[in-house]
Amino acid sequence: MAVGLLMTASARHVDFDDLTELVPAFATIVMMAFTYNIGNGLTAGLLVYPAVKAAAGRAREVKGGAWALAAISAVYFVLGLPH
Repeated sequence: MAVGLLMTASARHVDFDDLTELVPAFATIVMMAFTYNIGNGLTAGLLVYPAVKAAAGRAREVKGGAWALAAISAVYFVLGLPH
């Protein structure tokens, strides 16, 4: 519970006016809560962030490393690799 409380304190730094920042943060939090797994939540956030930026036409803001992590995250979810 202590780790969860420390993680929720970081939610105040999310820009709630920018949906391309809010949606990945929300997806991360929701996946952590519903899957009872921090790794699944973080992986979902890594996958959603570049996808939302690209859908909003702001793909240039995403660095190459984020695209690589999104690809690895997609492989994780598609193939169901164990963690």
